[in-house]
Amino acid sequence: MLITGHPFVDVWAGIRPRTIGLDAWPNVPKGIPWKQGVCDAIGFELDGFWPKLRNSVSSFADLESSLVGAVEQLIDFVAAEAQNPGVLGWVTENESGGGAGPHRH
Repeated sequence: MLITGHPFVDVWAGIRPRTIGLDAWPNVPKGIPWKQGVCDAIGFELDGFWPKLRNSVSSFADLESSLVGAVEQLIDFVAAEAQNPGVLGWVTENESGGGAGPHRH
């Protein structure tokens, strides 16, 4: 079992704000949903902002290193299981007698 995460209030914050021309993400007061507060502060509608933000990312350099590290840790964990089926408690189709692929036993 792996319990992990990232240090951001939202995955959006893992994208460097310079990708959309900001020096920093705006501070959002407590009690206001972070995504809505960001959009309000920078003058964008919440609906449709995610595609704009996502499409502004062109390489890993546009992502905060701690987000990339958290994703790499998850990929390494899953890849280790794929290389050693059953080690982490997963059962393959052959071991279970068929089915829709690997699943928790």
